[in-house]
Amino acid sequence: MLKRGIIVVFVFVCAMAVFPSQAAWKELRSSKGFSITYPGSWFWQDISSDRLDILSSKRHAEAVVIDKGEASISVSAEPRSPVKTFAEVVNYYAQGTAPLSERNVLSPGRGSCDRLREVVWKEPPVSPEDVPAQVHLTDFVYTGLFCGVRNRTIVVILTNWDGDRQEARYRQIALKMAKSIRIIS
Repeated sequence: MLKRGIIVVFVFVCAMAVFPSQAAWKELRSSKGFSITYPGSWFWQDISSDRLDILSSKRHAEAVVIDKGEASISVSAEPRSPVKTFAEVVNYYAQGTAPLSERNVLSPGRGSCDRLREVVWKEPPVSPEDVPAQVHLTDFVYTGLFCGVRNRTIVVILTNWDGDRQEARYRQIALKMAKSIRIIS
């Protein structure tokens, strides 16, 4: 019985480490007609009523968007367009790069994503032509989650450094955010 209790406590602690508690999550109601929940422990990078830009911590390096061990997540709605398909929006974000992985993700219930596509790709933080040959830069890893709902596309982009030990945790948070998207108008 004691062994079972220890296992239950261990599983609970692990779950708490992966996701901030539900009470710690906040909701953004965008002026673009969607809502999304996000971790309240993350920090606003840009305050706007139509998009969300958050950082996992406040410590970014001078002239760098994110520091090592840090991530950013941005959320925006693509403008409605009768000529731009869901696939074209997905391809636009990862253009010029070969995806590391792509998959369709199931999404829950009413008002949420009809389609949810995850695409992962890498890019250098600056153009290689702008860096001396002897300097080695670590790439950014981008995880794009594309939510297609009612002829609209809401885009969630996670950015972190290649090799970040918290990348899996960051991806789980971004996926949870994408699954929380709801159309409100």
